[in-house]
Amino acid sequence: FCLGMTSFKHVGIFPEQAYNWNFIYDNLKNYQAAEAPKVLNLFAYTGAASLAAKAAKDVNLKNLFASGFKL
Repeated sequence: FCLGMTSFKHVGIFPEQAYNWNFIYDNLKNYQAAEAPKVLNLFAYTGAASLAAKAAKDVNLKNLFASGFKL
């Protein structure tokens, strides 16, 4: 894929989250269990954390992004 700047200078992901994506990837890669780990991504705005999880292992993945959601 290719990232580029939008007209308002966004790249479409949050590069400062790279540490967290690496953490997710590394921990899931080393996860040892009989069944697939369950991952709940509560900030699925870009999907990058979900991609990191799926790249590491076949996971049972749920995403939630509630833009504008009000209780």
